[in-house]
Amino acid sequence: DYSKTYSALKEKGGGVLRDLSHEIDYLLWILGKPKMLTARGGTWGNLQMTAEDTYSIILELERCPCVTISMNCIDLCSSRTLRIVTTKNSFYADFINGTIQLNDQLLTVPTERNLTFNEQIGALLNDDFTVLSSAQEALEVVRVIECAEQAAKNKAWLSC
Repeated sequence: DYSKTYSALKEKGGGVLRDLSHEIDYLLWILGKPKMLTARGGTWGNLQMTAEDTYSIILELERCPCVTISMNCIDLCSSRTLRIVTTKNSFYADFINGTIQLNDQLLTVPTERNLTFNEQIGALLNDDFTVLSSAQEALEVVRVIECAEQAAKNKAWLSC
């Protein structure tokens, strides 16, 4: 029963921002630290949740003037994608279907769903912390989440 899991319960730290924080993490890794952001989010679906089920964030990052993140757990069509558009290239990754497109070139990257989880556990067991996020990187993601929550609450742009 999903309604009894931490994901569904605000009081237990659940919600789409924390459950899907990987998107924030890899955007910070690729595009740098946040400068400013605004956000809108809430519990708008018909799921039995006290935690937010939908969030959209607009950020200015060190290496990109405008980034948008949209995440929800109410969409019936599974989707986890990343699109980066520069003046020279367009990049599109579909994490569910295992494809990466650079301009007109499409690559298929077959992978197992649990590959990254298994690699992370292996790195921990082998004391190989070079491939894992640092505590500082994790705290930066939490800081962005808290900033997004505050921006949504105040309906404002915030410096992060």
